[in-house]
Amino acid sequence: MKKFLANYSYPIIFVFILLLLLPSTIGKPALTNTRAIITGMSIDKIENEYSIALQLITPQSNISNNEDLEIVDDKGETIFECFNNLSIKLGKVVGLEHANIIILSDSLQNEDIMNLFDYLYRNTKITLSTILIQTDKSAQSLLEASAELNNNSSSSLQNNLGFSNKIIESSKATTLGDFYNDYFSFSKISTLPFIKTSSNEANSSTSESSSGKNSSSTSTDGASSSSQQNSSGDTKSPVQPLVQNNGEISIYKEGRLVDRFTKDISVGLGWLQEDATIGVIKVENVTDNKYFDNSTVVVQIEHSKTKVKSKIKDNKLIYDININIYCIVSEVIDTFQNNKILQNSQNYLNYELKEKIKDKVINDINATLLVSKEKKLDVFKIFDTFYKYHKNEFKIFLSKIDNSENYLEYVEFNINPNIYAYK
Repeated sequence: MKKFLANYSYPIIFVFILLLLLPSTIGKPALTNTRAIITGMSIDKIENEYSIALQLITPQSNISNNEDLEIVDDKGETIFECFNNLSIKLGKVVGLEHANIIILSDSLQNEDIMNLFDYLYRNTKITLSTILIQTDKSAQSLLEASAELNNNSSSSLQNNLGFSNKIIESSKATTLGDFYNDYFSFSKISTLPFIKTSSNEANSSTSESSSGKNSSSTSTDGASSSSQQNSSGDTKSPVQPLVQNNGEISIYKEGRLVDRFTKDISVGLGWLQEDATIGVIKVENVTDNKYFDNSTVVVQIEHSKTKVKSKIKDNKLIYDININIYCIVSEVIDTFQNNKILQNSQNYLNYELKEKIKDKVINDINATLLVSKEKKLDVFKIFDTFYKYHKNEFKIFLSKIDNSENYLEYVEFNINPNIYAYK
């Protein structure tokens, strides 16, 4: 007997522990019975009350792999009160471990949104990879459109909005971690993608038969819309918002909204992003003696690489920006708005077109710099760059100028775009 116990002591102990824990494990309720699975959240402010809506999923057995998303909302004078009300309404603990997007309404423009994010991070277990966006109207309406888009097509709002850090002219997807890093940087400038929504009444149609008609989601040039299936009879489907990503960004300083940049201004930031390597450039009034006659030319950027060197010279903060652009001509539109048929054997990337592309790139970057100087918004993180790489020289420079807060007035960009045919 002793020999048997000596040889099989570990298996016996394992079986004993298994038998001891098995009843409690079987009787333990599922975690989803006590915690709500939140995939998205919206925050609005109506008068003096916050309105928070949660996009949640309720797993059900033997249904499907893709469960429908639901929207639950409540109001309160504080964020804590909103979450407490939502927890009571759901009968579950509300946590944001699985949340992948937070939508902010423009009604929060007078708020220090860092206080909101700080509360969420400390109390709801939200992750730093959560995407943040701002909309011009109701954040809850956009969240509802996101849920319906997912239910109808298994797609996500962020995918349909075309966020990409690789596209030069696209709105950069800002995560909670990005916002935190920018907030605690020297410039204290943070950016959020700004999404416009408008009523899409064209999507609301009347069913002509008892079987009803389906309307589908569309997405073109950063715009997406969603609608529901019509029921039988003369019932109209609800009007869903048309969502447009026009490349606009909201500028925050120390957590508060201070300005908003349109795509024409914000595109200059994209050229200095390390990850932004592809995109499209449209140049107008291109004329040569062979291919173009006052034409509009669309150029596809297949790859680009930007190198920035900073230096302090003659009491100036200088950025030497070298950009190698590898591209192809994808479309040519003549003065009569007709598309020119392109031949693969021809090289349309001639001297005249290259100069136009260079001018376009230089003007885009300088336009962003000009607005940055005028409004004293260090969107290029100039202060952080010089403090990091030229700390002692930069401190001496700041001590020499009349007002250290006006350092942007001394910034100069030397931009050198090099255009190559992509092969």
